[in-house]
Amino acid sequence: MIKKRNFLITMGIVALNLFSLNYGTAQEEKENSLVLPDITTIISQEEILITEEAIPDFSGALPENLNTDTLPKVSDTENLKKDEISLQEESKENSSLVFLEGEVGLGWPYVFDTNFSLYQFGEDPFSVNFIYDSFGGYGKHSQDMGFFDTEIEMETTKTFITKNSTLDLAASYKKQDLGLQGNSVVFDDINRQTVFASLGWTLPFEKGFELSMNIDNRWFSRFAGYAGDNLQNVVKDENVALSLFETQPNINLSWQKEKLKLSLEGNWLGGFFFNSEEEMINRSQGNFYATLNFPRLNFETSIGIVYVHNGDKEKQTNLIFPFSLSTSVNFKLPFSEQDANLSLIGGLNSKSIDLFLLEKNNPFTLFSEKQIVANSEQTDWFGQTAIFVPIKEFVELGLVADFRKTAFENGILQTQQDEQFNSVTGLFNSKEVDSTRLFTDISISVNFTSFTANFAWNNQWIDKTPGQPTTSLIASLSFTTEKNWGLKLKLQENLGSENDKVPVLDFSAFIKPSEKTKILFTVTDTIKLVTGKDRIFIEPYIKQGGNISASVQFMY
Repeated sequence: MIKKRNFLITMGIVALNLFSLNYGTAQEEKENSLVLPDITTIISQEEILITEEAIPDFSGALPENLNTDTLPKVSDTENLKKDEISLQEESKENSSLVFLEGEVGLGWPYVFDTNFSLYQFGEDPFSVNFIYDSFGGYGKHSQDMGFFDTEIEMETTKTFITKNSTLDLAASYKKQDLGLQGNSVVFDDINRQTVFASLGWTLPFEKGFELSMNIDNRWFSRFAGYAGDNLQNVVKDENVALSLFETQPNINLSWQKEKLKLSLEGNWLGGFFFNSEEEMINRSQGNFYATLNFPRLNFETSIGIVYVHNGDKEKQTNLIFPFSLSTSVNFKLPFSEQDANLSLIGGLNSKSIDLFLLEKNNPFTLFSEKQIVANSEQTDWFGQTAIFVPIKEFVELGLVADFRKTAFENGILQTQQDEQFNSVTGLFNSKEVDSTRLFTDISISVNFTSFTANFAWNNQWIDKTPGQPTTSLIASLSFTTEKNWGLKLKLQENLGSENDKVPVLDFSAFIKPSEKTKILFTVTDTIKLVTGKDRIFIEPYIKQGGNISASVQFMY
């Protein structure tokens, strides 16, 4: 299913928290609840900019994904960008112009997928989005036996533009509900929900100065469904229920003149657990950034200081000095009119964990309050490189490499897969580990007028991530005609001692009855669908495998 994520979004939360914005960065690309999101390569103007966020982050318990189709499809992206620019220009001419996008899909077994986006550009921009995904019955298993997953997201943003300043408001609500597939003697399912809310203000001054301030707030809750009052003590003893509130005010002062930009930033993160004896999360950070841009070359550097006052102070390093150095260069090649791009970045990265994202990527793992406080900071030495090479006008080669090594014993939290899961909760225990990881992605894309072929080879080296393949081989073919119909076939083979070796074969076809409407037919994980066998997620859990679905996408 196509997920429109170009906008922060949704309805229900405005009433819940009017004064607030997304906590942290907009991170999660929407996929099925047990499938991790793809790596994103950002295309800006004529150059390929592969940022730190675009590379799998091995400081989390699971990387964002071992990536599918990572090589940028320049022609498609350029068309999308031109469409977006034309929409913006059109909306500036008529600031009351409002756009509506949506998708509604149904399928078997028990598939319901819908999303709606309402937004406006121009002088009075806003966006509202609602997403609901529900899958029930995996393979031959019944939804009533706990084989289901549901995700709900509601997000909204509003910007007020005045002559002298800009005010941004945003809020969101996200919920994930997973059936425990009969693996707990007590619980039926595990629920996670979070509320983000933020208020931001930007004030430009003369001579290139700009002041921005924002305050981000987040509430995260985890609970499990169970039957009978006599089980309340079990719920408490197993520490499944959890409720965390965090707030993060931030201030940034920047100055820009021609090719040079300098900025100072400071923020504080405070958090506490409700009904808990754990101490408060207390984190302060200051950063200095410098950027120097030329037509074909740019440099960026940052240096900061982080103070963390929580956890096991005899073990954890409380004072950290993160830094980074990066460069990106565009250069001509004799066999292509399009620029090639090389980017390098390295340094020391330190960040606080995003609990909702951590648990979303580890859906059957229990992270305790004590662990979260004691290991709230994740610090890594890191180095990344990315290269994009066009050949003629129709072949594109890409290489991404990402190296990370735990620093100062501020390791990552991950699933303790080598131990039997807790039969009471039905969840795996977690642990903090120091790790050294290397991820590589080699990809090639071939683009003709109506035909596109993509190939990728992804690898994890050194320390491995539980639940993720060591190697992924991906191939996809797509064909689109000028008569508004098209086909796509995708094959992915995941290799590794813990992975299901049966290839994932997906097929989709679409037809456009009109410029604003598309009908999409999809078959996912075809082999598992035909055989009715389970696709293993992490023993003893399976994930939603093959299904057939049809959806209608529209834009007005």
